[in-house]
Amino acid sequence: MEMSEAGRDIQFPYSPERIIGMRKTNSMAGMEIISKLYNYEEVKDKLILRPLNYPDHAFELQNNVYRRLGDIALVLYGLISDNGDEGVTTFRIPRGIFERWGLEEDIVIDQALMMTALKAPARLFFTPMEMLSAGTMTGAFMTSAGQAGQIGKWDVPIVTTTRRINGAIAVFYPGVFERISQMYGKKNYFIVFTSIHEARLHCEDSVPPVYMADSLSEINRSFEADEILSRKIFYYDMLEKRLRVFNPLANMA
Repeated sequence: MEMSEAGRDIQFPYSPERIIGMRKTNSMAGMEIISKLYNYEEVKDKLILRPLNYPDHAFELQNNVYRRLGDIALVLYGLISDNGDEGVTTFRIPRGIFERWGLEEDIVIDQALMMTALKAPARLFFTPMEMLSAGTMTGAFMTSAGQAGQIGKWDVPIVTTTRRINGAIAVFYPGVFERISQMYGKKNYFIVFTSIHEARLHCEDSVPPVYMADSLSEINRSFEADEILSRKIFYYDMLEKRLRVFNPLANMA
């Protein structure tokens, strides 16, 4: 399902000092975060993660902060404004700013991931129609008030967020991998990232992975490059509690 985001990203190809100086201009609204960038405690609640395809964005990410998983990069952004249905305005955190914080990268990224989960909670839908007509709690599966139930072997549910924009990030929220495995009856499963906005799940021993790979290739050909998140199939191992890239051809009997 193709989706476009209202709002915008602001790119800052400048030194940290010039970014701070930009707060003095009147051309951008809601720039409070810019003036506080050197103080992590002041801005940590404004830091979020967004998913990008790493090979497609590798050059521009050289001076940014991200966590890489296969061909996916979870990139650290600053939130300038959030206008609800009108979208958000964000910017990538420059590595020079991050280095001034003096913190371990994993600590910053883990905190940003939790903040992203608070701002855009994870949702799981069994059909596209269910997703399009979703109410406030429809598809909730990470809380006791959640409405999502067990996942059948042949179900192919969609994981996204309440906002559905850049919703594939929900797969990486704390506890989501384990919760999905429980919903499958404590089984391993495959993840196919069909865009930056969503992911599809397949129970192990359901659809042959080579078919998933063929389907993903077909889907990616129908999207603009910026909408593509991955060209790989991922596999979650419940016992190892580990996500890895799965090569269908190498694993064919």
